[in-house]
Amino acid sequence: MGLAFVLPPGPVAAAPAGDQPAQQTSLVARVRDTGFIQLTADSFGDLTQDQKMDAYWLYRASVAVDPIAYDQNSVYGLREKHLLESILNHSNGVDPAVLKKITEYTMLFWGNHGNHNTATSVKILPDFTAAELRAAAEQASKNGAVLGSATGLARELRELDKPFFDPAFEPMLIMKNPKNGQDPLEASSNNFYSGVTLKDLTGFTEHYALNSRLIMQDGKLVEEVYRTGTPDGTVPPGRYARELGRELPANFEVCNYYNINVNDDREAALAESKRFLDDYYTVNYTREYLERWCALGSPAECIANLQSFIDAGVTTITLRLTGYDQKKQFKRVTEEVLPSLL
Repeated sequence: MGLAFVLPPGPVAAAPAGDQPAQQTSLVARVRDTGFIQLTADSFGDLTQDQKMDAYWLYRASVAVDPIAYDQNSVYGLREKHLLESILNHSNGVDPAVLKKITEYTMLFWGNHGNHNTATSVKILPDFTAAELRAAAEQASKNGAVLGSATGLARELRELDKPFFDPAFEPMLIMKNPKNGQDPLEASSNNFYSGVTLKDLTGFTEHYALNSRLIMQDGKLVEEVYRTGTPDGTVPPGRYARELGRELPANFEVCNYYNINVNDDREAALAESKRFLDDYYTVNYTREYLERWCALGSPAECIANLQSFIDAGVTTITLRLTGYDQKKQFKRVTEEVLPSLL
């Protein structure tokens, strides 16, 4: 079993000189200032069959949600990805020099989940030209790539021209100080807002902070919540329902990432949790949101809250202590809450 990671820019060890034996290296490729490494998990063979299956399903889950990252980084991300991969998968007859450029660019695209550097936020421009991309795409289409009709492909290439080649178009993932008075939300490439400006956010309170996309719909701000929905339809599916809703085996571990603050004064527990999480995430969480995300109050109240998740099928609960006196919270949780749940 192997894992691939992307290295940030940095020096590369010099090749061994003379007759010295070459040292083994995990570096398998380098494109511009980005290195690609491969790590092997030699102990994978020692795992039990159940552990191997857990690893397999986690891998499948990561594959299922992978498109979300491309879509969140740019509204054009998945379209660009499809075009590039279609060329690589149907490359017979593509000019070898052009194919090399497209291959290397696609590696950077994969490594950053789009054409913006995840470390610097800066747009990654290709070495190939628009004409070279068009010729490669047309050849891929002749080879069987699903790129639509000739007219449709031409339109797609026109619409992706600026996203690919224009350094001034969405130059950064997050554009904090755009030129010419442009709004930061509109100038940034990330896809967390659609049709929304900073001015529109004045007085607006998010109910699903960090878990939704904000759009302007019929003149009103609407949160597109990331969720699968419930089978009975009481909670409707939201954005990315298909990616998030892939089924796992019945015996797969179900984990809930949760927060807890034990305090006999529930309001004090809520207030401290709000300060703690607001500071940590730099988000102004609403009471409603915190009530859904934290076990708060006396040991009995916290036990009842956590037990509701266990009754719903959760097998593992990861708890973050949302109190500034971590030792005190740890003591209360481990001595007054957990024994009733284990």
